[in-house]
Amino acid sequence: MTNSLKKDWDQTISGNFSEKSNLVFDSTQLTDFFKSYPDVKGYEQDIRSFYHKRNFSYAWFDNGVLIEQAGNLGNRLMNLENDGVYKQLSYLKALDSLLYGSNNTDSLGKPDIRLELMLTSEYFVFSKLAWEGMTPAVSKSNKWYLPRKKVAYDQYLDSLLTTPIKELSANEPVYRQYELLKTYLKKYRALEARETWLPIAITIKPLKPGDTSSTILQIKKRLFKLEDYQGDTLSQVFNSDLSSAIKNFQERNGLIKNGLPNKATIAELNIPLKSRIKQILVNMERSRWLPVTLNREYVAVNIPEYKLHVYRCVPGRQLTMEL
Repeated sequence: MTNSLKKDWDQTISGNFSEKSNLVFDSTQLTDFFKSYPDVKGYEQDIRSFYHKRNFSYAWFDNGVLIEQAGNLGNRLMNLENDGVYKQLSYLKALDSLLYGSNNTDSLGKPDIRLELMLTSEYFVFSKLAWEGMTPAVSKSNKWYLPRKKVAYDQYLDSLLTTPIKELSANEPVYRQYELLKTYLKKYRALEARETWLPIAITIKPLKPGDTSSTILQIKKRLFKLEDYQGDTLSQVFNSDLSSAIKNFQERNGLIKNGLPNKATIAELNIPLKSRIKQILVNMERSRWLPVTLNREYVAVNIPEYKLHVYRCVPGRQLTMEL
């Protein structure tokens, strides 16, 4: 790894390489594992390289006891939909049985090698799906043709095992917008599960501050659910709080920020939740392809905003020019 790449990598993770354990396993057990679980054989080189660097010591056990990172990873694997990944892992049921069974050791009292290798293999499957992107066909269908970023996932796993963290998502090697999209995915899925997203009717006469209308009440309730509005949802009066909330919504959606519920704003408010969720999923996939950090000049086009942003990164600050 070059010095510049190493510097970029160090900025994306915390911790150092994990200490080598005195508890080791026979390397031939890897061969037996891949025979029993052929669907992860495509990751054999990564897995063998990871354990070779560790002198084939156990990674997920400390003094024969399963470490907390194992449970964190298991939870993340069981909830792939939270990462916008629709592809299912092949051996989740087997992992669940091994991970949450009554005993994590074999008949000789040693850590269960199947659980050890299953956790590692499913980590590599997950990391390349959630942090690198799904199949090229998915990216092609999304019209996203950037070359895939390359991440040393074995090094990231080594750091993960050394640094106790509550969530696997902490400092993960993915573009910063990914976590924001992930938060909104959770939010919109919760809305879809409990709300009926009926269209808001566009009034014949444009609404302005001080007006009273049942449509205003609908807009207030919609913006309240979207967390743009925090005021009274019982009054039909177009007040200053509503105007501020509309401006916030318009800014978030790249609309003209005038605080008025015009046709464009109502159209955005009426977009079905399923469409929003699909939009978020597409952009999460796009974010997986982007570099972990953008430390040079780059251009971002915001289509709804009708603006092109040129970024020039300077150590300690970021300069922006709008066109």
